[in-house]
Parts: sequence; C-alpha cells; structure tokens
Amino acid sequence: MKKFIVKLVNVIFVVAILLGYNHVIGKKEADFTQKVVKEEKQLKNKYKDKLANASLKNAENKDSNSKSDEGIKYKDGIYQGTGQGFGGDITLSVKINQGKIEKIDIISAKGEDSSYFSRAKELIPIVEEKSSTNVDTISGATFSSKGIIAAVDDALSQAKVQQEECQNQRDDKQDEGNQVKND
Repeated sequence: MKKFIVKLVNVIFVVAILLGYNHVIGKKEADFTQKVVKEEKQLKNKYKDKLANASLKNAENKDSNSKSDEGIKYKDGIYQGTGQGFGGDITLSVKINQGKIEKIDIISAKGEDSSYFSRAKELIPIVEEKSSTNVDTISGATFSSKGIIAAVDDALSQAKVQQEECQNQRDDKQDEGNQVKND
C-alpha cells in the first residue's frame, strides 16, 4: 500500500508539473500572439501612411500635369526623374528626340515589389507610344504605375521648353531668314 501511495503522489506531482508547464506555455503563446498582432497593426499603419502619402504626392503631380500635353515642347536630351511608387522611389531616364518621348529606361526601383513592378512596367511602352503621361494606370499595380508616371512627369518638367525660349527660337529663325534675304 505504501508503494501505491508513493506512485500516486508521483503521478499527481507529474500531472501538476505538466499543468503548470502548459499554463506557462499558454501564457507565452498568448503574449506572443498579442505581440504579433500589435506589430502587424503598426506595419499596416506605417504602410497605410506611406501609401496615402504616395497616392497624395502622385495625385498632386497628376493634377499639375493633367492638362493636355498638346502644345508643350520638350528639349531633346536625356532627363532623369523620380516618382514615389508602392515600395519607394522609382528613378527613370527619359530620352527626348524631336520633342517627343523616344525611350524610357529604369534606373532604379529598389523598394518595389517585383510582381507589382513587372506589371507596372507594361505602362512604359504606352507612354513612349503616346509621348504623354496622360495614360491609365495598370490594374493591380496602381501605386507602381503612378510612381512611373510621376517619374516621367518629373523628367519631362526638366525638358520643357519655356514659352520665352520658344519665342526666342522663333525670333532667331526670323532673324536668320532676314539675313539671308539681305545678303
């Protein structure tokens, strides 16, 4: 009977240890779950703010450039522009030839998600063909598309020929024509 009581006490002791251990593990698991949920919310808020800022920044760019591109003249050359995409800055080079967009090359887009960015890159030939950023974004890659459009707009803003320059070029051509006639 003595052996039975010793074994019973040992079993009770082992069960108590297991229950205590289970309680500690359960508490740690609950703490870990709360920590993960909290971090997830923080990340979500962080990216929500980033996305809202990118959207606002690109909307401002689009509003300032939403006028028709017709009548705008661009100087030939290669210009670099940067726009805010889904994961950060997108930097492009834009080659202007005969006043039109000839070629757009991606310089960097380090923070962009590759699947979104690969879809957004489909926009580049459309912008090249139209020689304008007045194009629709790519569905499913909206923020990356807006980043590309903003980067092209940034480059084009550097290439714009000011009205004074256009008038001076016309005046110079007229002067050249008059000199030819006078000679």
